[in-house]
Amino acid sequence: MSEAGRSKRTPSNRRAVAVLQRVVVDLLIDVLVLLVLVALVWAVVGVARDVWHAVTQSSVEAFKSLTVEILTVFVFIELFHSLTEYIRYQRIRITTLIDASLAFVLREAWIGMYSGESDWRRLVAVALLITALGGVRTLAVVFSPGERGPEYTGPSEREAARP
Repeated sequence: MSEAGRSKRTPSNRRAVAVLQRVVVDLLIDVLVLLVLVALVWAVVGVARDVWHAVTQSSVEAFKSLTVEILTVFVFIELFHSLTEYIRYQRIRITTLIDASLAFVLREAWIGMYSGESDWRRLVAVALLITALGGVRTLAVVFSPGERGPEYTGPSEREAARP
């Protein structure tokens, strides 16, 4: 086969691979959305069950379980938000990932504090992690390219003229 024959087939093959990749990724995202929705419904049922136990038993353990279940629902909501954002924009913003990470880290911090297994080193590590994630999220919002568009090259005359 000549070089001309290969070069003509390469763009077609690349397009076919790109289409196949897009279909597979879309299918995987749809399955993940379905799984997260099922997990979210399951978590909400767990919250309702824990509310019932907290009201009927009036115990500290029931309250702890309720709090953990509520924080778990927040984690699933953040995961669902990440997946739906990917479906809508075909990308995931760093702020969305950090929000999900913060929800998960806060949930784990609460679980550790409720269990009484947290020593001062773990609490300092979690506090530093939360601070770092918060700082990165703040920087991502401040320097977001979405505000100015991808063709942004620097401050406009009006922005540069501000005191």
